[in-house]
Amino acid sequence: MKILSILTVISSFLLMPLFLSAQCLPTGSDIEGPYYVTGVPETDSIIAPVLQSNAQKIWVRGTVYFYGCEVPVPNPVLDIWHPDENGDYSNVEGNPDDFAYRARVQGNADGEYSYYSILPGLYPGRPKHTHFKVWVNDTLKLTSQMYFAGDSLNAQDPWASKAEPNRVVELDTLPNGDLEAHFDIYTNDSPWTHTADPQAPQWSSLAVYPNPLDRSGILYLPEALSITLTDIAGRVWLRQDGVDRLELREFPPGIYQLTTTDGRAARVLVPAK
Repeated sequence: MKILSILTVISSFLLMPLFLSAQCLPTGSDIEGPYYVTGVPETDSIIAPVLQSNAQKIWVRGTVYFYGCEVPVPNPVLDIWHPDENGDYSNVEGNPDDFAYRARVQGNADGEYSYYSILPGLYPGRPKHTHFKVWVNDTLKLTSQMYFAGDSLNAQDPWASKAEPNRVVELDTLPNGDLEAHFDIYTNDSPWTHTADPQAPQWSSLAVYPNPLDRSGILYLPEALSITLTDIAGRVWLRQDGVDRLELREFPPGIYQLTTTDGRAARVLVPAK
């Protein structure tokens, strides 16, 4: 029995990376549909007219990540649109042009976003769903849809049935009766998209170690160098001359750009503690 238990533990350990990576697949794209409109109201959480509605309310919260699922996208913007409780979209011919349940939701510097709306009604022929677009630095990164676990129509829908698991969210009930869903979004975007070409050879021309940084917090350089260390937003965190190691123990988690005065560079990952 002891041998069987040991084998079970070992098997679970070996399968753990596969399980974790499956949870961190890039969020898949989905059809835009016919009812996307521009010029919608901007908000950091509340989507009108949720406060006036008697329909079931829902909080959706999550974080938008760069490729790799560790580094959050700072200040993402999400376009959100979905039908009302009767399955009708606003700003469609024959319906009010009041931008009901349409908004551009602003995330924070840590990639976190949340919005308060109603649980979408059933649009004819489809399961309940919410459309969304993700924008990074005014560049569209993803158009997709979020679905809800337990909806019997998911399996027969040509799009929901093909959605990866993290786009089919579980619903929890809050003490006040509202629903809550947690939905992280994983982009295919590199943290360096807006600061450098990640394929350019100069961005991997400097060998540093350990990278990612380990618990020592010390990054070793191949020789004494004059360096500049910036974050993904281009902010300078460190400038030093003639150093062969850097003390980064107290730096916030994230990916940093290390460049030398002779033109070499490397990307350095400081993991979460």
